[in-house]
Amino acid sequence: MAPLIGLITCSQRTPRAGPQISAFIHKAILESHPTANVQTIDLAEWNLPLYNEPGIPSFISSADGYVHEHTRAWSREISRYEAFVFVTPQYNWGYPASIKNAIDYLYNEWKGKPALVASYGGHGGGKAAAQLRQVLEGLRMRPLERMVALTFPGKEDGLKATKGEDLGLEGEAGFWDGEKEGIQEAFGELVSAVEGGVIIPMLLLSAIFYSFAGFSLAATALPSSDNHTIEETITCDVCIIGGGGSGTYAAIRLKDEGKHVVVVERNNRLGGHTETYYLPDGSHVDYGVEGAFNDQVSRNFFTRLGVKWKQLVPLKKRTDYVDFTTGERVDPPSGLIETGVATFLYRSAIKQYTFLNKGVYDLPDPVPEDLVRPFGEFMQKNSLEAAIPMVFFFGQNVGNLLEMPLLYAVQNFGVPHIDALVQGYITPLNGVYELFRKAGRILGSDVLFQTTVAEAKRSDSGVELTVEHTDGSRKLIKAKKLLITIPPIMKNLKDFDLDETETELFKKWFWRTYYVAVLNNTGLPDAIYVSNADPGTGPGNLPQMPFDYLLQYMGVSGYPTSKLVGDMNFTAEEAKKLLISDFSRMKRKATYPIQNPEIVAFEDHSPETLMVTPEEIRNGYYRKLYALQGRRNTYYTGLTFCSDYTSLLWGYTNTVLDKMG
Repeated sequence: MAPLIGLITCSQRTPRAGPQISAFIHKAILESHPTANVQTIDLAEWNLPLYNEPGIPSFISSADGYVHEHTRAWSREISRYEAFVFVTPQYNWGYPASIKNAIDYLYNEWKGKPALVASYGGHGGGKAAAQLRQVLEGLRMRPLERMVALTFPGKEDGLKATKGEDLGLEGEAGFWDGEKEGIQEAFGELVSAVEGGVIIPMLLLSAIFYSFAGFSLAATALPSSDNHTIEETITCDVCIIGGGGSGTYAAIRLKDEGKHVVVVERNNRLGGHTETYYLPDGSHVDYGVEGAFNDQVSRNFFTRLGVKWKQLVPLKKRTDYVDFTTGERVDPPSGLIETGVATFLYRSAIKQYTFLNKGVYDLPDPVPEDLVRPFGEFMQKNSLEAAIPMVFFFGQNVGNLLEMPLLYAVQNFGVPHIDALVQGYITPLNGVYELFRKAGRILGSDVLFQTTVAEAKRSDSGVELTVEHTDGSRKLIKAKKLLITIPPIMKNLKDFDLDETETELFKKWFWRTYYVAVLNNTGLPDAIYVSNADPGTGPGNLPQMPFDYLLQYMGVSGYPTSKLVGDMNFTAEEAKKLLISDFSRMKRKATYPIQNPEIVAFEDHSPETLMVTPEEIRNGYYRKLYALQGRRNTYYTGLTFCSDYTSLLWGYTNTVLDKMG
């Protein structure tokens, strides 16, 4: 994956030109490096007060060591990035006080990271750039020798900049269009510095020196990786494993109830399957979770986080059906009205399973036989074939849908999901990730990012977890209770003290691999969905795994999304190759004026849709699974225990938290 690079808008005065100049640089970078992972950090949004920490930053090794929450939040933000682009104006031959203040808050978070300085002004801002570069060297950063200097062509342009007026930087007519190549080359050097700049630890350097000098170091000189030291012990009420939708929701509720929570999250951000791709012009593409049911649970959570929302209404678009195995257009599997009528008849056919209405696998004993029989069989028996494309649209993550038990189809598109189509969905104004950005600020240092469990000891008297950061540092968490929100597969829980009952249950899962992507330069027209339909597969014309089920217009010109599904062995590289080959076939058949598709964002959401065999369902698997709740002070929520839809997950999480007390 491309390194995460922060593009810092150094000016925070009002009015200012900084944001549009940063956007220009960001866009120039993406033109030559379309897969670059660049995120803007606007100092005006952070609005840090004058440096007011009592400690010395170089002596502080983690966010927990700072006194003020704004410093801890700033520390966590800067720690996420592997390199930086500083976009600075020149004031009186120097750089703004705002960036010096922001820099001085931290030390170790900056140390060792490559940096590129891009300055702008009447003469290019060279003096400001040179001074800023000197400061970065003092932080032991690795600023490039090469810098970018953007000169306003005339005084009137500089005056416009001071007033924050539009500088007309978009398109080839912009006065800095000729500077793009220099920006792109400098960014290439920055990426090379990240990927190739290996910093050798001093202890290892000493070992190499002594080896060449003819000496051998004692075995204790280079400690084994198994010899870890616990740097800190944290005592809390609840430790939550996983900061996805369920884990974050639980953490906010527990914190509001006065509980001390600690969230252990393996990634560098919260949100799980939430993926929002932000473009330099301020637009965004949600290519993971797109919204939530318009119900009280969702509205309450949005309000709690201070996130404004809008109705998620269908876009004005047409749907084309293409057989992705040939690249040719095919007929729709059913008409729009026919599909709509069949969908409500499908609801009538499944409403008898009232125990599934909350998305939970609350199955009776015995389990109704239809639920363990193939979905396709149920649909044909009830003459509901016209509804199959609609069920697949919401439940494509099940894979080869017709073959799978009806239970898993209903859990992905059942009564609550159909009712939500009538009631509507809501989505944040600034992308779904806005929920988790706001939640992250509320939770602060209670989230341990890039951290996993190395060892667990669970008992009726409490839980002890040794957790390890990607830098090798370890902490001990002593919690009264444990909430696991990640999929409970053996790979994820290998370092937990699983007993025989847990092992017997968790080893029976199988699942789907699931990948999401944003593309550019495809040649596809805007305002269309291109649905993958294979006329040779039976009712509904559903594609067979592995498949790219839909090329979806999300309202942003030129940036369609894709979701790919495969079996447990379908890799990310295979998914990317399949995606590009689908376009190649459409190009050969001249189905669309396909250009040179580029994958600009790509994420792995595996494992998705954990399932067991029909025989296991019949034998009470889910009853045994839910019986684990509370054993050894361990509780569970997440997509394995409930339908994988945000609002249903939050509702189920509420019931689990109520049981935890």
